[in-house]
Amino acid sequence: MDMSKVVTFTNITTEDFSHPFNGQAYFVAKGETKIFPFVLADHLATHLARKILLAKDKIVAVKDDQTGGLGAPIWSDEAVEELKRQILGEVETRMPDVVKSQDEILREKVEELNQESGEPVDPEEYKSKKEVIDALTAKGIAVDVRKTKSELEAELKS
Repeated sequence: MDMSKVVTFTNITTEDFSHPFNGQAYFVAKGETKIFPFVLADHLATHLARKILLAKDKIVAVKDDQTGGLGAPIWSDEAVEELKRQILGEVETRMPDVVKSQDEILREKVEELNQESGEPVDPEEYKSKKEVIDALTAKGIAVDVRKTKSELEAELKS
């Protein structure tokens, strides 16, 4: 999902609005404006527009009418798009957040857990195998690059 495109979303109704996206419900109070990534805002605006059009539907389908009792369409793509123009503001492009790798997230979690437990975090923690190899080389220790990072760290500490 492109998180660099953002847009304001305004609940233009007199009722609170909530709708799910990817299994997560998003809530916007009546009259409230929030900033969302464009993909999310567009999805929510489509469903808010349909909700508005659905609420305006007062036609009662009659079995004997020309549609066989189905009645007239409740909304059209044009009507939905018109309401979305009222709901959504101008699209802006913002610098995307720096994405962390799973390894960085895990390392931060370990550090956080160790700080919570009061145990000191090893100040000589190496982020990559290359850093360990560089530290070994700087100390004049022969390096077997086939060894794992943890094996090389053990050599460095001994």
